[in-house]
Amino acid sequence: MSTQIGVGQRVAEMRKILGWSQPRLAAESHVSVSLVRAVEQGRAPASAAYVSSCAQALKVAPAELLGQPYPRTNTEQSNIAGTGANQFSRGSSSVPKRSRKPFDGAPPAGTTTNLLSPAAR
Repeated sequence: MSTQIGVGQRVAEMRKILGWSQPRLAAESHVSVSLVRAVEQGRAPASAAYVSSCAQALKVAPAELLGQPYPRTNTEQSNIAGTGANQFSRGSSSVPKRSRKPFDGAPPAGTTTNLLSPAAR
């Protein structure tokens, strides 16, 4: 399978996950319906501009449509469709609250502060 056919299949898959028709994707990505059909069916190559436009409309990174760096897991896929829990909720952090400190503008102890030349200070 060529890369171009793979891109078309991934675009079609993402479009269907969102419940969009080909005309809806064409309208959202500002391309013609005939181009969407041709790319999805493997009859036309997916240009960089097409991939970028579709990725923006589908709210995914262009690498997702190009199949890089790796395919999504089922959990990630369900998050796209809005059925899964958002693992990156606002305010979540891997740093425990007790060890988080507000930034006061002062450099950490032992940090060299004279990195600029005298003329630049």
